Amino acid sequence: MTKNRLYWNDIADEYQNITKISCDDFHFGPLLPGDSILQILPFDMKYKKCLELGCGAGQNSIFLSKKGGECTAVDISDKQIEYAKKLSKKNNVSIDLICSSMENLKIEEKGFDFIHSVYALPFSDKPEDFFLAASKNLDKKGVFLFSTVHPLMQAEELELDGEIGVFLNDYFDLPVDIRYDENGNELIRSTAYSFSTLSKWINEAGMLITRIFEPYTDSDEIKNSPYYSEAWLEYAPKFRRIPSSIIMLCIKA
Repeated sequence: MTKNRLYWNDIADEYQNITKISCDDFHFGPLLPGDSILQILPFDMKYKKCLELGCGAGQNSIFLSKKGGECTAVDISDKQIEYAKKLSKKNNVSIDLICSSMENLKIEEKGFDFIHSVYALPFSDKPEDFFLAASKNLDKKGVFLFSTVHPLMQAEELELDGEIGVFLNDYFDLPVDIRYDENGNELIRSTAYSFSTLSKWINEAGMLITRIFEPYTDSDEIKNSPYYSEAWLEYAPKFRRIPSSIIMLCIKA
């Protein structure tokens, strides 16, 4: 069993208990406004074939299914998939749920109209293959949307002459968020990537970037975010000064 599967199986109960993720709006990342505000989703999802990579409990797929999408959702954690099964049943929607890595995805369905992934890329062991898998399964007229941690989020908060800002020692060697167990053993890594690195992988996978978003986190609207937890509030002051997330829309070249 891979480190990713072990990690997400281990924290699945706690994660789903403390994190509020809506099934009634499309979320893009922690504390961000949903699509009801940002209006990023590229088209009406009715009858569209949709694929989610790194679905967790499948909230975005459930939302798209409610909008008439024909949804398939993939996650490496079987415990997260179990949560997705219960949540889709609770919301009276049918989703094809698959326990698999994103990078080595093997499914009979091809030619998806819309492939989406929110904050799964940082945990990928093979990010180049993440984009290859998306491109392989995307229809020629389809759209790939993903969001991931913004590289500036790797900066440290800094106060200088009474002004609060952020300090990043080396943009070309971004710090990695390594998560450890209570004995100091490495569990998993969460990695941020520069825009040039993301662009390179996307182009090598045969796709083109059509739009880039760096949403602002509105302090007055944080608790209305479709992706919210008390733990993330620690980062809210930082979110108000720099973008926390990158959202990209891509098409096949």
